[in-house]
Amino acid sequence: MAIIMAVDHWRSYLQMAEFHIIIDQRSLVQLSEQRLHTPWQQKVFTKLLGLQYTITYHKGPENRVANALSHFPELGATCDSVSVATLAWTQAMADSYQDDQYA
Repeated sequence: MAIIMAVDHWRSYLQMAEFHIIIDQRSLVQLSEQRLHTPWQQKVFTKLLGLQYTITYHKGPENRVANALSHFPELGATCDSVSVATLAWTQAMADSYQDDQYA
């Protein structure tokens, strides 16, 4: 399901060239050769038709990105960050108030 959702979301970029799907589940390597038994499987698989892709299996420790995303973090091990974009002219305007005696 994650493959189908990602391909559906990024389809406009993926249809231009061949792309690689790296997974940590060995059973999904034969995704394109599997029989489609239900109408739902047939409908979902049509989202992959017409795309040039290869599915590659990497074991969990070798596939660091999928391995990190599929495990819950340890208690207390969090990474919180906030990023804010500030336009240059708004910062210059805010700085100009420091030197203005009437502001």
